[in-house]
Amino acid sequence: MSTLAGPTRRFSISKKNRTLLAAVLLALGPWRFVVHAQTDLTAVRARADQGDPEALNLLANAYANGQGVPQNFAEAIRLYQQAGDRGLPAARFNLGMMHELGRGVTPDLATALKFYLKAAEQGFAPAQFNVGNMYAGGLGTKQDYFEAALWFRQAADNGVPEAQYNLALAYELGRGVGKDEVASLRWYRSSAGLRYARAQYNLALMLEEGRGTAVDLPSAAEFYRMAALQNFAPAQNNLGILLAEGRGGPANLVEAYTWLALAVENGAKPTGRDLVARQLSSSQLGEANVAIARMRTQLGLRESAPVTAVVPAARPAEVVATGAPAGPAAPSATNLNSRMAAAEAELERMRDENARLAGAAQTLTREKSTLEQRLAAAALAVDAARGEQTGRDALARQLATAQTAANEAREAATRLGAENTQLKSAAADAAQRATTAGAQTANLAALTSRLQTQTS
Repeated sequence: MSTLAGPTRRFSISKKNRTLLAAVLLALGPWRFVVHAQTDLTAVRARADQGDPEALNLLANAYANGQGVPQNFAEAIRLYQQAGDRGLPAARFNLGMMHELGRGVTPDLATALKFYLKAAEQGFAPAQFNVGNMYAGGLGTKQDYFEAALWFRQAADNGVPEAQYNLALAYELGRGVGKDEVASLRWYRSSAGLRYARAQYNLALMLEEGRGTAVDLPSAAEFYRMAALQNFAPAQNNLGILLAEGRGGPANLVEAYTWLALAVENGAKPTGRDLVARQLSSSQLGEANVAIARMRTQLGLRESAPVTAVVPAARPAEVVATGAPAGPAAPSATNLNSRMAAAEAELERMRDENARLAGAAQTLTREKSTLEQRLAAAALAVDAARGEQTGRDALARQLATAQTAANEAREAATRLGAENTQLKSAAADAAQRATTAGAQTANLAALTSRLQTQTS
């Protein structure tokens, strides 16, 4: 894996021709601790022997880096494991690093991710950042931009500038989160405040282009300068162009050439530098070379040969016998031909660059379409799952209602049976009473008849 440096989105070569560098992945590369030598390994070892997890981790660092002891990855892993088993997130993070980088073990990204996740779930910011990177790059797991953004957000909230940059880039591209240039600008600004050069550069681009905010060229130039002073070539290039064009401040061709030349030394194309060089006199070029040497010293760069730019032969002024500089010589046919050839070559380069840009744009469009299709499919799957669950819930409710109704019916049937039995008993009693009453009536009638006979 690379170091903490992700792909940069744009790289300017002129006002009208800014090259888009396709951001296929977010910044990839594990967060690494800077481990300092221990001054008292004896005391650390004594604490480690007592099972102190912090001491175990420190002693493991010493073995992993060969600081005060011979480098021994196997011993480092053993000690990291002991500290990790005692719940120390830093040790679990370091175990993830050892497995990711193949230090003392065969490189195993899936195992590395497991250790990173354990530390990340404990709130350990470097591990949260690495988990985000692995999901973004599909390293040790299936690529998942949404999951990556979740972990970048946690690391960003914990103050990791690289995570803040990656989260800003995710919002800018709409990768794993909804596209939101205002949120992107906010996170770039946060990361830029922590001196992360890529964030300073991307923030300057948004300020220059008025995305997520109003156009602010002075602030764009300021952030380009911050990144340029960290020897970040794209920022040096764009700062030089702003200075040459007088946007964001007064035009300054000498300073513009200085930054453009440094950008070329750092790998940028020489187009901008050579365009500015054609507008400089010999004395201005000399002044610029002095400034370049001074800036190399300030940036801690090693000295190199003076910068050579493509300058038309007729440009430098001539000196007459009196010592006063004469005006520029009239261009000859040869010089005109040279200029035309240079212009044609420049035009051809720009055509090639435009063709490359078109190809990159098509690639990005295809990637965007693929991601949108995947997101749509995922949304349909979620809706289907929700619908299926809703159906199951409704059926369960219907079954419960039917069961309740059946129970109530059984209870009613039981009550009706009891009442029917009571009614049958009452009917039998009534019939018996009716028979008795009939017999009594007959007896009364007979008695009445006898009494009437006796009376007459």
